Amino acid sequence: MKFSLRRLILCCLILVLISSPAAFAARAANLDEIGVKLKALGLLIGDPNGNMRFGDNITRAEFTAVAVRMIGKEAEALTRKGPTKFKDVDRTHWSTGHINVSVENNLITGYPDNTFKVQRNITHAEVLTILVNALGYKNDVKGTNWPNNFIDKANELGITKDMTIKASSPATRGEVARMLNNSLTIPIK
Repeated sequence: MKFSLRRLILCCLILVLISSPAAFAARAANLDEIGVKLKALGLLIGDPNGNMRFGDNITRAEFTAVAVRMIGKEAEALTRKGPTKFKDVDRTHWSTGHINVSVENNLITGYPDNTFKVQRNITHAEVLTILVNALGYKNDVKGTNWPNNFIDKANELGITKDMTIKASSPATRGEVARMLNNSLTIPIK
């Protein structure tokens, strides 16, 4: 009986320590380190003041720019500004070059009604689909049940390592940073 009580107390103590502000600070520091690495690689640039705002959601336009940087085509995107194939994207929007390059490289598609929705928050499923495509694994995705087929492939590749994914939930900048960081160790196909 004493052994079980000790074990219960130990488990509760571990739970308290994991949930403590110090543990939270350690996770935040880890995210800050990831941010520094991704910023140095040119994948994330932050807001105009350089703040990463990891708790904020990320839009489809913003993540499209990240994806284009990931495949090394930022310079090309900057020369491709102008009209896109999407009826809801103004030709003067800052992301038009990134959208054009991402579509041409089969990273992203718009919606069936020929819209892109630049200001809409991107979902976990959409981020994972783009990352799987950017890494070159689109043809290895099994089945046609989107988004589960792309989420399964992302899980298999390790993009979602140590993360909880909810397909239709908006992705935060911090979650995107973790997915990008996990993607850095995956061979490009």
